Amino acid sequence: MQHNELCKARTKKFFDKVRTFFTKTFDGVQHFIENNIEPAIQFTKAIKAAVDSGAADIVADLIPGKWDDAVVAFLRANLGTVIDLLQIQLVCGKKVTLEDKIACYLDYLRTCSPDMRDALYAKTASLLTRLSSDKHQFTDAEIDAMVQLTYTQLKHD
Repeated sequence: MQHNELCKARTKKFFDKVRTFFTKTFDGVQHFIENNIEPAIQFTKAIKAAVDSGAADIVADLIPGKWDDAVVAFLRANLGTVIDLLQIQLVCGKKVTLEDKIACYLDYLRTCSPDMRDALYAKTASLLTRLSSDKHQFTDAEIDAMVQLTYTQLKHD
């Protein structure tokens, strides 16, 4: 009898977690994607374009048009933090200004394999999304998953 009750309790706990995940994930997820993930991914695409083109300065040209000035300013202001969080300090740690950090980050990305670049672009978008979002709405793992799915979808559009 105890074994059956234990199994039922574990099963209930599992399904409660699944229900909570789906409720939290799908309630307002489109709004979250549009306001947090898409700007971070577009910003990351601008970084990728700069790496691919050999441009040295992307700060002036980031995300023209669709996003308001506050979103662009936030992304610009937090890119230095993201570069630090990506632990590229060995290469870019001594850079002080945002422009120098960005130039160093772009140079670093150019030395990486295409697969590593894609991983760093996705992680950059994820970290920017984390910094821009309500910390209590989604866990870091949920944000990573949503960013990865959105990044993959937009990459193939």
